[in-house]
Amino acid sequence: MPVKEGQRYVDCTYCASRLEIVASEQATDAMPIPEAEALMLRDQLRELDDAWNKYFEQVSVPTSGGLRRAPDLAYVTGHVSIGLLVTIMASLLIALVSLWLVAVVALAGLIFTWVFVCAAEERREAFDLAQSRYYTRRDELLGKLGAPMGSVPH
Repeated sequence: MPVKEGQRYVDCTYCASRLEIVASEQATDAMPIPEAEALMLRDQLRELDDAWNKYFEQVSVPTSGGLRRAPDLAYVTGHVSIGLLVTIMASLLIALVSLWLVAVVALAGLIFTWVFVCAAEERREAFDLAQSRYYTRRDELLGKLGAPMGSVPH
């Protein structure tokens, strides 16, 4: 049976069983993967994908087209824009009453904007870490099943 270098699993065309490639000093032997293990790996993969999809729905940002996207730099920039706009508008309204309050409102607005930007950036970094862990674990499970690596459910 032809085997490519680095290939971990093959399917037997005679008996239709999945075989694991094990490198030994003498030769390369193929051992069947127990069906129970393959089912367990598929269940783990399904549970991993389900958990990821649930997490993605919770932390992703809705787009105008009704789709969802990961929190990214544009998400953080949006927080800055909204914070600065609200700060400027509040400062202008307060300026009608008292000029010295403008500095207080502007400072408070900038502080609140900074806090929200930091929170958005932490959210983005947490998402990136979770996504990296998800893809690593998914590729590990796919590799054990002998499936192509890097396939993405989204």
